[in-house]
Amino acid sequence: MTSYMSFSFNSFTGRIPTELGNLGQMTSYMNFFSNTFTGRMPTELGNLDQMTSYMSFYSNSFTGRIPTELGNLDQMTSYMSFYSNRFTGRMPTEL
Repeated sequence: MTSYMSFSFNSFTGRIPTELGNLGQMTSYMNFFSNTFTGRMPTELGNLDQMTSYMSFYSNSFTGRIPTELGNLDQMTSYMSFYSNRFTGRMPTEL
């Protein structure tokens, strides 16, 4: 079981790999903040249905809508952060 993955405070560019959505045993703390990730967030992150807390995407350059698939993370009980990006559209009601 994986419970901690942090990519914060680097200079990563491009998109978050969709393959991260295959980490089905990931339970908490997935951190992408303070990079220069761009493009849309992968909808595959909605497959991480064992996540219980802390997903952070702030301070990047994500565009488009926040994926409605993140609403599949019904075990999440605390902290999901999206601020300081370039998201557009409405906040998904699924969250």
